[in-house]
Amino acid sequence: MAIYTVHVPLQTRDALQAADRTRFLREGFSWGALAFGPLWLMWRRLWLELFFYIVVVGLIIAAQKFWGLAEEAGPALILLIHLLLGLEGSAMRAARLDRRQFDCCDVVAGTKRDDIERRFFARWTGFGAAPSSPAQPVPMPDPPAAFGILPGSGG
Repeated sequence: MAIYTVHVPLQTRDALQAADRTRFLREGFSWGALAFGPLWLMWRRLWLELFFYIVVVGLIIAAQKFWGLAEEAGPALILLIHLLLGLEGSAMRAARLDRRQFDCCDVVAGTKRDDIERRFFARWTGFGAAPSSPAQPVPMPDPPAAFGILPGSGG
């Protein structure tokens, strides 16, 4: 089952336009970011993150050439950076939407994206929602006797 966060634009006055610009971001590990780090960043238009990626990889290469960092350490550090991209890929995309004035308004779970979108918009618009009458409280059974340990337990 996939979990998605739902991001809606803050500056939109029209509900239909807001619905059209709504973004669904899948939470979890990003295999594309792990395997294709900088290409994945470019594909997702995460330019600020791509800039930091290039700076950090450049520093690793400079440390190998000029400061005597072991040759095995460079690829290992770059692999760790790619692992970090895989772990934090969805958070980076959410931060980008936050910078673009989108608000994370809901979390939806489901098996297919169509079902997730349908479930969110049904909840958001109120169509297909359950009636809003309050539920009746369920009576709780009496607690068992405590053999005289507590006051009033009859023992």
